[in-house]
Amino acid sequence: MGKRSRLTTTHASTSKKQSRCVVAGMTNWGQAYIPVAGSTAINTRCQIRNVKSYQLRNDRKWYLVQNSLSPEGAAYVENFANNANIASGARDESANGGGVSVIVGVGAWAGHNFHFWSAGGRAIVDETNIVGVFTTCEARLIVDDPNKPDDRSTCKNILQMGADWWLNTTTGWLPDWSANSGIGGGRSKWVTSNWQSFNFCTLTPTQIFANPPPPFGTTTGIANISSTNIQATLYPNPANKTVIINYQLITNSEVKISLYDLLGKEVMQIVDEKQNEGERQLNINTEQLQNGVYFVRMNTTVGQTINKLIINK
Repeated sequence: MGKRSRLTTTHASTSKKQSRCVVAGMTNWGQAYIPVAGSTAINTRCQIRNVKSYQLRNDRKWYLVQNSLSPEGAAYVENFANNANIASGARDESANGGGVSVIVGVGAWAGHNFHFWSAGGRAIVDETNIVGVFTTCEARLIVDDPNKPDDRSTCKNILQMGADWWLNTTTGWLPDWSANSGIGGGRSKWVTSNWQSFNFCTLTPTQIFANPPPPFGTTTGIANISSTNIQATLYPNPANKTVIINYQLITNSEVKISLYDLLGKEVMQIVDEKQNEGERQLNINTEQLQNGVYFVRMNTTVGQTINKLIINK
C-alpha cells in the first residue's frame, strides 16, 4: 500500500483544514511497538481485528467508511527510515476470534514495529461534508506456540491508532510527503490478554459529548442498538447516583452486562452469569463514575442490546 506514518504518544485533535493539501481520501492506521527497554516475551503474539474508520458528517451522524476484520500491514523499521519494511509473519486468527496476529519487535522482527491499516483501500473524503474522524481497532495478546511457556505476563506491546489524509484513493506514499499528511494519532496503551479497543478521534471533549463516536460499530453516534429478541431500559437517564436497568429474557440465557466509556474501555462489569427467563431489575451504583457519556452493553445467547447512559451529577 505504500503507507507510512509516525508514532505519536499524545492525543491529537485536528481538523481537515490543517491538512497540507486538498484531500480526497483518508485511511486509518495502527502501529504496535515494544518499548525502548525491550520485551522479554518470545512466545506471545499481538492479535488485531475490527479495524474501522468513521466520518462525522454535517448531519451529525457517524458513517462507517472503512471496515476490515483483518488488517493489512507490514513490519517497518521502527523509525520508518526509507519506508523499509519486511513481511510481518501475520497469522490468520479466523478460528480464534478473528483478525490476524503478529510477533512485535523480537526474534525475526527485532527492530521492527507492526504497522497496519484497513484492507480494501482508502475511504473517499468530501471536504464539504466532514466534521470529524474516528478510527478504532481491537487487540489482545495470545500465545504463539501452545506447547511452549505462556509468557504474556512479561510481554510489552504498546499500540496506537491514527489516520492520514491522502490526495486521492490511489496515489502511493511519496518520500516528500506530498501525497499524504497526518490527521493525528491517539494515545498509546499497553496490549493485554483481554480484548481492548484502541481509538483515535479528532473531536474535542465537548464535541465528543455532543456526538459520541460509535464504540461498538454503530453508524450514528447517539443511537441505541437492540436485538428484536432482547430489550433493556435505563432509568433515570441522565443518572446521578443510581441507575435502574430493566430487561426481560425470553429464555434461559448466559447474560453479560458491562458499562463502557466513550473509548470503548470496560469500566464496570455488572452481570456475568446464567439467568432464567423472565423480567429483571438491577440497581447500579454510579456514584464513582465521572460525568459523561457511557454505554451499557448486554449480551445474551439470543441477542445484544446497547444503551447510551449519561451521568450528570
